[in-house]
Amino acid sequence: MFNSRKITILLTLLGISGFVFFACSKKIAKRIDTTTTSTTTGVIANPCGTPTIVSFSNDVLPILNANCSISGCHTAGSSAGGLDMDASVAYSRLMQPGSGYVDTINPNNSLLYTQLNNSSDIMPPSGKLSDCKIALIQKWIQQKAKNN
Repeated sequence: MFNSRKITILLTLLGISGFVFFACSKKIAKRIDTTTTSTTTGVIANPCGTPTIVSFSNDVLPILNANCSISGCHTAGSSAGGLDMDASVAYSRLMQPGSGYVDTINPNNSLLYTQLNNSSDIMPPSGKLSDCKIALIQKWIQQKAKNN
């Protein structure tokens, strides 16, 4: 039979191992994607499958190339609003000081982000981007809009 000392030790060990497991699982969850963790449930919800670190060249630039730097819009020959989104200059144009295109301090105030969410002047003109693509661009801005 178990005596009370053995039971106390066993319960203590179970409590410690449960705490360690819980603490480790929380650290892993934060490392996976902190921007999509529900504050009410603690469950990670990432319906768009956005990467933890958003890459300008791999994630954002393809969206801009396919939807913005098309003939008659934001190209060198016809840069609507003065914004050239051709691949070779897109990052430098977006990050131009004082332009307001990308605001890493207040990402939701970025002209790029607000224009993509504008219901009266839809960008791109061919139709609003999917919520997942807009969320990806917003996340890139929130991550300080690195040229990675």
